[in-house]
Amino acid sequence: MQRYPDNPRLVSVDFLKTLDAEPAGRWLAQPKLDGWRRMAWKTHGKWHYQAKHESGPAARSLPADLQAEFEGLNWPEGIGLDMEWMGTRAQAGEHSLHIFDLFAFDDAWAGQSPFSQRYILLSALMDARRTERVRMVPLYENPGLLDRFTEQMTNPLSEGLVLRRADSTLIGHTRRCADNPLML
Repeated sequence: MQRYPDNPRLVSVDFLKTLDAEPAGRWLAQPKLDGWRRMAWKTHGKWHYQAKHESGPAARSLPADLQAEFEGLNWPEGIGLDMEWMGTRAQAGEHSLHIFDLFAFDDAWAGQSPFSQRYILLSALMDARRTERVRMVPLYENPGLLDRFTEQMTNPLSEGLVLRRADSTLIGHTRRCADNPLML
C-alpha cells in the first residue's frame, strides 16, 4: 500500500487493521478507479474542466456525448466536482464519469467542510442526477477496510482504496495537497 496522492511511502496491510480498530466511521474509503482525474466547475452557466496531467490521454477533452450528458443534468450554479473519467483504457468503448468529492458549492470553496459532510451534500445532489454513465463513487466505513481493500484488488478497474478521515478537509493548494496527513 502507498500513501496517496503523491510522494508514496510503503505501509503494511496491517495498517488497515489498525484503522479498522479505531472508532466506527472515523475512516472512510472509496475505490480508487483506474481512470483519468478530471475536475469540473460551473460558473456563469459555463462548465470548466481541468485534467491532472497536461499531456497524454488524460489531457484530452471528454467525449462530446459524455460531456453533454454530464452538463445536461441541471447542476446548480457555482458547483465544483472532483471526478474520475473512465475511458477506453479500462472499458471497451464505454466512457463514464465517477464523481467522488465536492470542492465548491454555491460559488464558495467547500474544502473546509469535513469530507463526511461534503459527501452527504454530494449524495443529495446526485440523487436526482445519477445516470448510466454519470455515477457517484461509493463510500465505505471502518471497520471492514481490510476486507474492502482485498475485494478491490480483484477488480481490474480498481487501483485500491483512497482512505480519508471522516473529518478531513481539503488543502486547496496544488503543491501542498500531498502533505495532507488525513488522506491515504
